[in-house]
Amino acid sequence: MKMVLILSFFLKPVLSDYVYILSPEQPYILTEFSIIEAIIREGVVYKQSSWFQYLPLTSTIYAISVGMLDSNCYHLFSSVGKESKSLNFLHYDCLDYEQKSITKFIKFIGSDNQQYSYEFDISIFEYENQWYFFQFILYPYNNRFQIILIKNEEVIKNEILDVLPFQDEIIIQQVGGDLVVLDSKLVNIANGDKFATFPGRVIPIQGDSTIKNFVQAAISLVKSRKACKCESNPISNLMDSDYFSLYQSIYSSKFQNCNQFLFTGWFKIKEIIQTDSEMTFQFIKLTSNMQNDQLQNENLSPLQLFYKLSQNLNTIIITTYSYTFPSVKLDFTNDPFLITKEFQILNNMQLWHLLYVKLEREEFSVNLKFFENRQIYEYKTSIIVKQFHQIYFKLFLGNLQKSTNNYLNIISRNLYFFNCNKDFQQQNCHISCGECDGPTYQDCISCSIESKRIYFPEYKQCICPQDTVDHDDQCLGYPDFGFQLISGEEQNDGCLYGQFELNGLCYQCPGQINSQITTCFECVQNPKDWYDNPFCNTFVYLNQDGRTTSLEQVYYQSTAKPYFIFNGVDLELCLECQKSSLTNQENINQDIAKKQELFNSFCLSKISGQQCSKCRIEYCTTCAILITGQTCLYCKGFSSLEDGICTMPSPGKIFKSETQMLKK
Repeated sequence: MKMVLILSFFLKPVLSDYVYILSPEQPYILTEFSIIEAIIREGVVYKQSSWFQYLPLTSTIYAISVGMLDSNCYHLFSSVGKESKSLNFLHYDCLDYEQKSITKFIKFIGSDNQQYSYEFDISIFEYENQWYFFQFILYPYNNRFQIILIKNEEVIKNEILDVLPFQDEIIIQQVGGDLVVLDSKLVNIANGDKFATFPGRVIPIQGDSTIKNFVQAAISLVKSRKACKCESNPISNLMDSDYFSLYQSIYSSKFQNCNQFLFTGWFKIKEIIQTDSEMTFQFIKLTSNMQNDQLQNENLSPLQLFYKLSQNLNTIIITTYSYTFPSVKLDFTNDPFLITKEFQILNNMQLWHLLYVKLEREEFSVNLKFFENRQIYEYKTSIIVKQFHQIYFKLFLGNLQKSTNNYLNIISRNLYFFNCNKDFQQQNCHISCGECDGPTYQDCISCSIESKRIYFPEYKQCICPQDTVDHDDQCLGYPDFGFQLISGEEQNDGCLYGQFELNGLCYQCPGQINSQITTCFECVQNPKDWYDNPFCNTFVYLNQDGRTTSLEQVYYQSTAKPYFIFNGVDLELCLECQKSSLTNQENINQDIAKKQELFNSFCLSKISGQQCSKCRIEYCTTCAILITGQTCLYCKGFSSLEDGICTMPSPGKIFKSETQMLKK
């Protein structure tokens, strides 16, 4: 209570503070302070404050001299004489793995020439991902100094001393960044001591020089930033891939997680290449997106998957980690963090299997299912873990050991990775299946009644009936397209499917017959009247057995629509026909003339009495005739010849060419 009275005696009302966001490229802020100028102004309050959150795997932080792997102690705040370069004040954290201790230190030399030192022990599981606040407030006119230390919203230290915390008159104060001590005035801090850049978030607070309640202001300011807000990656559905031979893929997370992730996908061993009696093949590894090999150690990997094959036993090995001390610069030789789970696979290893891995808060769960007809072989585990937070993940898949003698060719389908909490259940079967033992349309065991499909067990597929089209995974019949059946006397039973009627006779609709059958949908849809508007815009694709597989619609420019004419024997594409019937004699004569014109000799002069063809290619000076039509041999001026066509360059290029010629 006495301290509160003292504070209220000195302090004035205040304007609000604001935070200053530091970037990984410049994770520090420098300010200059003169004690002489401050003393002469009564009631002036000077302060330095910042929030710190230890996140060693969040991102790469630039360090000028001392990186986070170069020291066990991290620099938080310091005051150095501008002229003397002497260290007056130092606030830092030290992590001691051997002693299993984390200590916060505050050390300074007072204006009374006395040494002051404070130490605060931090629980090893209450340091990473926690917010710690440090602030000192100077009352220079009254020769007083206040220290505040807060953990989240818990006040650890709040004390006022009748002394100023340095001896130099003008000092440079640094928040964040690294520090190499040049000249120390502090006990137990030697010249040359190194303090690494703090790995995590540093949020200095700037603002008005007076305030009413420093503790409450600090807590209120960080409340909105204290809770991690997860932003989902824009892409969560990864590409289907076949991981054969040395092939690998890498997926990098755009946004960081908070305290969760989810990975799921279908996998199938297509082929085993094995020269040794026993082999271990690593296929999956999830790490932080940090380039240093130390930070991608398996002791810091949230997920790894190995296939281990031997003559008598097949095993799938899944590893994760749980830190026993929140440091990433340990000697991982003996795997102090690694957790390994082995599943002895009693079924066939080359079946489709579905992997589902999820980390949510401190629970790491794995579910692995193999499918064989209607039999499911399930393997699962759940582990409580301590893992680092707010990580930009990097996911590796494939032949990670780059082995050329012992490896697996693996097919992957329907892979998903979520960096934020997601209530997601992988769909077991392809939409065309009722029951299945794999994710593709070729893994069906039965067909659902709703799908209206027919099951072919020899292909393990559910296929649409012959009178329907497989469109967007639905079997659509003629009512779905608005077709009407011709019934009674109007129905022409003489023409087969895929033919049209003309003058009482049946002719084949336009199309091709090779590896698959393609036919004109407008012709098939309207066989009796198609001759009156002989145009193809949609094509039907059929299997060899006659079943419809898909529809494809083609869009043409108005001057290039493929209308047909009938020459008495076959259908022909008309070069320049507009909409008219197959038997329009004017169109037929015009089309014959146009096609014959291609084989006329060229006009050698502008005035020619003979029937000849003019070169129709723009910018062309000399043409030739091929069976496919006219082609250019020589082009005019600056135009360039390419594939028988003359192309003029853009105006900018012409100007450049002319300029170059003038220079020459």
